[in-house]
Amino acid sequence: MNTRHSGITLVESLIVMGIVIGDFPMEFMRDRSGLPMGEDSSVQFTMQSKNEMFTTLDAALFREIGDPLRFSYPTDLPLAGELKEQMTALILEYVSQGEYLSPHAPEEAGAHDDACMMLALDCLGANRTRLGEILFL
Repeated sequence: MNTRHSGITLVESLIVMGIVIGDFPMEFMRDRSGLPMGEDSSVQFTMQSKNEMFTTLDAALFREIGDPLRFSYPTDLPLAGELKEQMTALILEYVSQGEYLSPHAPEEAGAHDDACMMLALDCLGANRTRLGEILFL
């Protein structure tokens, strides 16, 4: 969540993807960033959370044009090409008898899905905390 004050955006909460309790990124952000980190700041990477992340991203991508909650980004950003490449190569697979969406990078040399995962995590964080905008640090 964030708050605008005199043209400055104050970060009130932060969401970080974690693998297990005690995960390095979560501990690092909590101990050294000075940003507010609470119990709900970590998303454990499970089939359920990955499904929630990507169904939330899917909903943001396919909103009506002009909807302020529709996901879009300037194509001239430094990493826009990498994001487009990863998003178009992403393999959408349903696991656990079709119950959970589990996208992943193709199993080939040099394939990545990091940008897709972080974008989906951003959308999940925005959805959970009702952010009006996503702040990149």
